[in-house]
Amino acid sequence: MDSHINQNEADVAEQKMLNAIRSGEAKMQPKWHFVLEAALFVAGGIIILLLLLYLASFIIFILQQTGVWFAPAFGAFGWYSFFRSLPWFLILLLVIFMVIIGVLAKRYSFVYERPSLYLFIGIVAFVALGGFLIVQVPFHRSLFDSARHGNLPILGGFYRGFGMQHFGDIHRGTIIGTTTNGFIIQDNGGQTSTIFSNAQMHFQPNGVFGIGNNVVVFGERSPSGTINAQGIQPIDQ
Repeated sequence: MDSHINQNEADVAEQKMLNAIRSGEAKMQPKWHFVLEAALFVAGGIIILLLLLYLASFIIFILQQTGVWFAPAFGAFGWYSFFRSLPWFLILLLVIFMVIIGVLAKRYSFVYERPSLYLFIGIVAFVALGGFLIVQVPFHRSLFDSARHGNLPILGGFYRGFGMQHFGDIHRGTIIGTTTNGFIIQDNGGQTSTIFSNAQMHFQPNGVFGIGNNVVVFGERSPSGTINAQGIQPIDQ
């Protein structure tokens, strides 16, 4: 019974479509129109996907360069500083692009037939994995170094603005000298800070706190450029 009703509805719909074509109310689109539409759709999806991967990897890169990425290692206050220092504007753009790519993907039958939650989780996982993989290659590092030396005309300000930020209690730098109770670090912008710490640190030429090694220091920086370190985290990058 139901199949008979469905067939009648299909016949009625088909007849209405034919009548509309004969009366001129509906026009047949040429095949090239659908091919062009599909090509533009795919190209737009690829561009947005590439922007997603670029933005995700850039966010991870600047978090590492500013030291924010390592802030949770300093406990509850570190987590607070981490969330406070996140580039929320870039994260919002990332979310917007993910929503757009999700809407575009919903046009395909193998996507819209599945729950939206699965699609969202898949997009987040793909973007996160892709972002981490891109950070492992010297793509952003090369652009950042060029920007620091003024050799990146268009994106230079973008990389310098985000990659050379200073935060109140998170400081990343390279050890350029040692003192009796600490050491001196220099950040990406050339600014130096003198670190004081009560912790027992072994300053050795080839040790984790040797000259030339990278560290993240947690603590407020005074106007004179000194930091009473509440925590120090050696890093490999």
